[in-house]
Amino acid sequence: MRPAGRASDDAPRAYLTAAEGEVHPLSHLPDRELQLIAGISQVRHYSKGTVVVEQGEPAKGLFVNRSALLRVAHVLPDGKRVAVGLLGPGQMVGLPEIILGTPHQRQCEVISAGAIEYLPKREIVRLILDNTNIAVEMLVQASHQLFEQIEELCQIPSSSSEERLLRSLQDFSATGEGVGKEIPMLTVQELADSIGCTRQWTSKILGEMEDRGLIRRHGRRITLTPKAHPGRRSLVPGQSVDFPAPVTS
Repeated sequence: MRPAGRASDDAPRAYLTAAEGEVHPLSHLPDRELQLIAGISQVRHYSKGTVVVEQGEPAKGLFVNRSALLRVAHVLPDGKRVAVGLLGPGQMVGLPEIILGTPHQRQCEVISAGAIEYLPKREIVRLILDNTNIAVEMLVQASHQLFEQIEELCQIPSSSSEERLLRSLQDFSATGEGVGKEIPMLTVQELADSIGCTRQWTSKILGEMEDRGLIRRHGRRITLTPKAHPGRRSLVPGQSVDFPAPVTS
C-alpha cells in the first residue's frame, strides 16, 4: 500500500477531494472540525484482494471508504466466507467496534481498488469525546449506513434474484449521488456473492436478463439498458461495467 499523503494545514478541505470520484461522508462538517480530522488522517490506495479488516480482530481505527468497493463477509468456523453485503464510497468501517470496544464482527475485502482513509482509534475517540460536531456527524453517518443495511435485508424476502442482481450492477457502476463509474474485471462469483446465489445461477440470470433486453453483453462488458430502470441510486442508462464473460459449467 502506498500512502497518498496528509492534508496541508492551510487547506482543511483539500484532503476531501484528493481524486476525482472520491466520496467523503464527513464533508458537511465545518472547516475547523475537518482540520482536526485531516490532522490524524492517513489516505492509502488499496489493491483488489486486500483484507481491510479481519473478523475477530480488535478494531485499531476507523476506515472511511473514499473510492473502493468492499465485500463484507461473515467467516464461518470452517473458514468459509459468506458474503453479506457491499460497502461503496462514502461508507465507514469499524465505528461500532471502536465505540463498543468489540472485535470486528465481519471481514471486509477490497473487490475494486481505490482510496481508503484510516483514522487511528485513540485519536478519533479523542475527537469524538472532545468535539460535539464530530460526534453528532459520526452518529448521523453510522445511522444512515445502518438504515441502508436494514432496508437491504428487508428487501431480500420480497425481491427476486434478478432484482437483486440489477441493484448490484447499479452499485458496481455508481458512486456517490449517482455519478457513473466503470469498475474493471468483476467476476461472476463476485456478483453471485453480492446477491447470495451460486455462480451457475447468476450466469443463468444474466442470460435471461440479456434475452429480455435488460442488459447488453459485449466481450467483458455489461451495459444496463434504459429498459432495466434500476430502482436504487440513479444510474445513467448506457453505463457499462467491465465484466469477465460467464463460464458455463
